[in-house]
Amino acid sequence: MKRIKYNIAVIALVVILFIIPGCSGDIIPPPPPKPDLIVEITGYDSLHYEAVASGINNNDAHQLQLSSFTTINGKYYNLTISFFFPLDSTLKAGTYNFRSQPNSLENNVVGGFFIGKGENEIIFTSDSGTAVISSINGLVIDGTINFYATDNSKQRHIIVNGTINKN
Repeated sequence: MKRIKYNIAVIALVVILFIIPGCSGDIIPPPPPKPDLIVEITGYDSLHYEAVASGINNNDAHQLQLSSFTTINGKYYNLTISFFFPLDSTLKAGTYNFRSQPNSLENNVVGGFFIGKGENEIIFTSDSGTAVISSINGLVIDGTINFYATDNSKQRHIIVNGTINKN
Protein backbone atom coordinates (compact mmCIF):
# COMPACT_ATOMS: atom_id res chain seq x y z
CA MET A 1 0.00 0.00 0.00
CA LYS A 2 2.88 2.33 0.84
CA ARG A 3 4.41 1.58 -2.54
CA ILE A 4 1.18 2.54 -4.39
CA LYS A 5 0.92 5.85 -2.50
CA TYR A 6 4.59 6.55 -3.21
CA ASN A 7 4.13 5.87 -6.96
CA ILE A 8 1.04 8.08 -7.11
CA ALA A 9 2.93 10.88 -5.36
CA VAL A 10 5.88 10.57 -7.80
CA ILE A 11 3.56 10.62 -10.83
CA ALA A 12 1.69 13.67 -9.45
CA LEU A 13 4.98 15.46 -8.85
CA VAL A 14 6.18 14.73 -12.42
CA VAL A 15 2.88 16.05 -13.83
CA ILE A 16 3.08 19.22 -11.72
CA LEU A 17 6.76 19.93 -12.42
CA PHE A 18 7.14 18.95 -16.06
CA ILE A 19 3.87 18.59 -17.90
CA ILE A 20 1.66 21.42 -16.64
CA PRO A 21 4.25 24.25 -17.12
CA GLY A 22 4.87 23.04 -20.67
CA CYS A 23 1.26 23.53 -21.72
CA SER A 24 0.92 26.52 -23.96
CA GLY A 25 -2.17 28.64 -24.21
CA ASP A 26 -3.37 27.80 -20.72
CA ILE A 27 -2.25 31.10 -19.24
CA ILE A 28 -3.98 34.16 -20.61
CA PRO A 29 -1.90 37.30 -20.07
CA PRO A 30 -3.73 40.37 -18.78
CA PRO A 31 -4.64 43.00 -21.37
CA PRO A 32 -2.25 45.94 -21.65
CA PRO A 33 -3.29 49.01 -19.67
CA LYS A 34 -5.37 51.60 -21.47
CA PRO A 35 -3.42 54.78 -22.32
CA ASP A 36 -4.12 57.86 -20.20
CA LEU A 37 -2.70 60.35 -22.69
CA ILE A 38 -3.58 60.12 -26.37
CA VAL A 39 -2.19 62.97 -28.47
CA GLU A 40 -1.11 63.93 -31.94
CA ILE A 41 2.23 65.70 -32.21
CA THR A 42 2.91 67.83 -35.29
CA GLY A 43 5.76 70.12 -36.26
CA TYR A 44 9.42 69.26 -35.70
CA ASP A 45 8.44 65.63 -35.05
CA SER A 46 5.06 64.26 -36.15
CA LEU A 47 3.62 61.20 -34.43
CA HIS A 48 0.65 59.59 -32.71
CA TYR A 49 1.50 59.29 -29.00
CA GLU A 50 -0.32 57.00 -26.55
CA ALA A 51 0.98 56.24 -23.07
CA VAL A 52 0.01 55.37 -19.53
CA ALA A 53 0.64 58.35 -17.23
CA SER A 54 1.82 58.45 -13.64
CA GLY A 55 -0.04 60.99 -11.58
CA ILE A 56 1.52 62.90 -8.68
CA ASN A 57 -0.54 65.26 -6.56
CA ASN A 58 1.82 67.60 -4.68
CA ASN A 59 -0.46 69.68 -2.48
CA ASP A 60 2.49 71.50 -0.85
CA ALA A 61 3.58 72.81 -4.26
CA HIS A 62 -0.06 73.19 -5.41
CA GLN A 63 0.70 71.05 -8.41
CA LEU A 64 -0.74 67.96 -10.07
CA GLN A 65 1.61 66.35 -12.57
CA LEU A 66 0.94 63.70 -15.20
CA SER A 67 4.09 62.14 -16.63
CA SER A 68 4.35 59.50 -19.34
CA PHE A 69 6.89 57.98 -21.70
CA THR A 70 6.96 55.61 -24.61
CA THR A 71 9.33 54.33 -27.26
CA ILE A 72 8.20 54.54 -30.89
CA ASN A 73 10.38 53.03 -33.64
CA GLY A 74 13.32 52.90 -31.22
CA LYS A 75 13.02 56.58 -30.26
CA TYR A 76 12.28 57.66 -26.66
CA TYR A 77 9.50 60.20 -25.99
CA ASN A 78 8.21 61.75 -22.75
CA LEU A 79 5.15 63.94 -22.24
CA THR A 80 4.64 65.76 -18.94
CA ILE A 81 1.68 67.95 -18.06
CA SER A 82 1.83 69.95 -14.79
CA PHE A 83 -1.26 71.75 -13.49
CA PHE A 84 -0.65 74.56 -11.00
CA PHE A 85 -3.26 76.23 -8.82
CA PRO A 86 -3.20 79.10 -6.27
CA LEU A 87 -2.22 78.49 -2.66
CA ASP A 88 -5.75 79.05 -1.37
CA SER A 89 -7.51 76.66 -3.77
CA THR A 90 -7.63 73.14 -5.19
CA LEU A 91 -7.49 71.86 -8.75
CA LYS A 92 -11.00 71.91 -10.23
CA ALA A 93 -12.70 71.29 -13.55
CA GLY A 94 -12.25 74.21 -15.92
CA THR A 95 -9.97 75.78 -18.53
CA TYR A 96 -6.26 76.29 -17.82
CA ASN A 97 -3.85 78.30 -19.95
CA PHE A 98 -0.49 76.80 -20.89
CA ARG A 99 2.56 78.86 -19.98
CA SER A 100 6.31 78.31 -20.18
CA GLN A 101 6.78 78.91 -16.42
CA PRO A 102 4.32 78.19 -13.58
CA ASN A 103 2.54 81.04 -11.82
CA SER A 104 1.44 80.23 -8.26
CA LEU A 105 -1.07 83.12 -8.21
CA GLU A 106 -3.42 81.70 -10.86
CA ASN A 107 -4.60 78.44 -12.38
CA ASN A 108 -2.20 77.46 -15.16
CA VAL A 109 -0.48 74.50 -16.75
CA VAL A 110 3.02 73.83 -18.11
CA GLY A 111 3.63 71.15 -20.73
CA GLY A 112 6.89 69.48 -21.65
CA PHE A 113 7.67 67.11 -24.50
CA PHE A 114 11.04 65.36 -24.60
CA ILE A 115 12.55 63.55 -27.57
CA GLY A 116 15.52 61.26 -26.91
CA LYS A 117 17.68 61.00 -23.79
CA GLY A 118 20.99 62.30 -22.55
CA GLU A 119 23.04 64.77 -24.58
CA ASN A 120 20.86 64.22 -27.68
CA GLU A 121 17.66 65.06 -25.82
CA ILE A 122 15.46 67.81 -27.26
CA ILE A 123 13.14 69.52 -24.76
CA PHE A 124 10.04 71.37 -25.90
CA THR A 125 8.30 73.60 -23.34
CA SER A 126 4.77 74.94 -23.73
CA ASP A 127 4.38 78.56 -24.83
CA SER A 128 0.62 78.82 -25.19
CA GLY A 129 -2.56 76.79 -25.45
CA THR A 130 -5.33 75.45 -23.24
CA ALA A 131 -6.11 72.43 -21.12
CA VAL A 132 -9.74 71.75 -20.33
CA ILE A 133 -10.47 69.54 -17.33
CA SER A 134 -13.98 68.12 -17.81
CA SER A 135 -13.94 66.23 -14.53
CA ILE A 136 -11.49 65.58 -11.72
CA ASN A 137 -11.60 63.44 -8.61
CA GLY A 138 -8.19 63.04 -6.97
CA LEU A 139 -5.93 61.66 -9.71
CA VAL A 140 -8.87 60.65 -11.93
CA ILE A 141 -8.93 63.30 -14.66
CA ASP A 142 -10.78 63.64 -17.96
CA GLY A 143 -10.08 66.46 -20.38
CA THR A 144 -8.29 67.77 -23.42
CA ILE A 145 -4.97 69.47 -24.09
CA ASN A 146 -3.85 71.64 -26.97
CA PHE A 147 -0.56 73.50 -26.72
CA TYR A 148 2.22 75.01 -28.80
CA ALA A 149 5.78 74.34 -27.60
CA THR A 150 9.28 75.53 -28.53
CA ASP A 151 12.68 74.00 -27.84
CA ASN A 152 15.46 75.85 -25.98
CA SER A 153 17.00 77.16 -29.21
CA LYS A 154 13.61 78.73 -30.17
CA GLN A 155 14.16 77.24 -33.66
CA ARG A 156 12.04 74.07 -33.44
CA HIS A 157 8.32 73.91 -32.66
CA ILE A 158 5.63 71.32 -32.03
CA ILE A 159 1.89 71.32 -31.48
CA VAL A 160 0.39 68.84 -29.02
CA ASN A 161 -3.32 68.10 -29.35
CA GLY A 162 -5.18 65.31 -27.56
CA THR A 163 -7.01 63.88 -24.58
CA ILE A 164 -6.40 63.05 -20.93
CA ASN A 165 -8.30 60.09 -19.56
CA LYS A 166 -6.44 59.28 -16.35
CA ASN A 167 -8.34 56.65 -14.37
